[in-house]
Amino acid sequence: MTHFFGKKFQQKQKRSSSRFQRTLSITNISLSSFCSTNEHKGFELPGKGSGKGSACCCKGLGGDDVALPQVSFDQDESNLFYKIEFASEMHHSWWSVGLNEKQFLIIKAVVHPPYVWFGHVRLKEPLVDECITTEFENECRKIIITMTKSDDTRWRLIGAPQPEDNRIMPSTEVPLDFYPATIIHKEKLISGHYLIAIRTGCEYQFSVPVAWHMMIRIGDVYKPYSPIKFITAQQEAYYKILDNTKKRSSSTVTYFIIRIHPGGEITPKLLVKSGADSPTDLELGSVLGRFDTDWLYQTDRLLIFAGGSGIAPWTSLIKFIKDRPTFQVKQVVLILSCRVRNLEDMIWHPVWVTLSLLDWFFYVPYATLTSDGEEPRRFTLESIIEDLAQIPNPSGTGKNLKQRGVASGPEGFTDSCHSALKKLNFDEEDILLFRG
Repeated sequence: MTHFFGKKFQQKQKRSSSRFQRTLSITNISLSSFCSTNEHKGFELPGKGSGKGSACCCKGLGGDDVALPQVSFDQDESNLFYKIEFASEMHHSWWSVGLNEKQFLIIKAVVHPPYVWFGHVRLKEPLVDECITTEFENECRKIIITMTKSDDTRWRLIGAPQPEDNRIMPSTEVPLDFYPATIIHKEKLISGHYLIAIRTGCEYQFSVPVAWHMMIRIGDVYKPYSPIKFITAQQEAYYKILDNTKKRSSSTVTYFIIRIHPGGEITPKLLVKSGADSPTDLELGSVLGRFDTDWLYQTDRLLIFAGGSGIAPWTSLIKFIKDRPTFQVKQVVLILSCRVRNLEDMIWHPVWVTLSLLDWFFYVPYATLTSDGEEPRRFTLESIIEDLAQIPNPSGTGKNLKQRGVASGPEGFTDSCHSALKKLNFDEEDILLFRG
């Protein structure tokens, strides 16, 4: 049985010279669980052994055992091996590593959302190229970064740690880093909304945590956008073929759903036609965010509100829940609003209809433009409450239903979502909004 509700809500069959840029305020976290002196010294890096910073008295966030990592380096005749290892649990999507100008090594590791460990080292001398490779060990607690030396000389020190090196700070305060990028695919989804694939080279190895963002920069202007995750096997197969035909060796392709604002500083340039079909000064980087999947534990019902391209951050969240049958979210309700005339034109409509075949997923679309003489479905507080009242509670739950809600889209849209959630007696701590 499908859980897809249509118009009548009736059940149906289914820039600077350097690409490294500092933010306005870079400070140590001021929390009682950190060093009372706030004097995190940058550590020297001997040929082998632990970085001195790992002996810092900082023990982590909120009582968690999140100490600074052990850092060392090794080498052979051709390569450098930079090694970082945490004692606490890590995940491969929590790491990003970049090499700027063949000499500046930048590492970011999420220790507990939204906090990130930041490493920044200027290598003793430029490398032969900007390509790096990464390898994980010990369940992603340890990463080994391999770089190619310019000659076979033995290095006594790997280089000089920069002032911000070996710090734990909120992701929004971490220095920004950018890398050359190229658009390899553009696909119109609905009016003004495009799926855009951006390729980065071998100097940037990264993953993006659930519902986090990346910065897209053109010239001196940069803004955050959420990479998407493909959800069905059909999607993954189709875009894997595209990846294989259009990406270069050791490169990464990242997909976004972006609304093009005609008067915007960035988005119109993403559609500019040129020889390479991409702005020449396009750059991508700077993974950041605050969403923590731990927030979802023991959730009976998760309401996901998305307005147009606001669906982007929640694709990775829905994928995360779908791939973990034992994850403690019993029911997901997607309320998607798009400025289209027909339900079939909604962003990824076939995907959501397919997903609604599963017991735990409900799909409530709002096609907000008039079609065939009918009144459009207005996204209002009353309509939301009316629609949600018709969705059955998850099995095994009583009257004390634990509900959480997330929303992303234009500011007016998220304001309406917030009002609806408050009307449904949601606590503020159970509401998360991404505006804009």
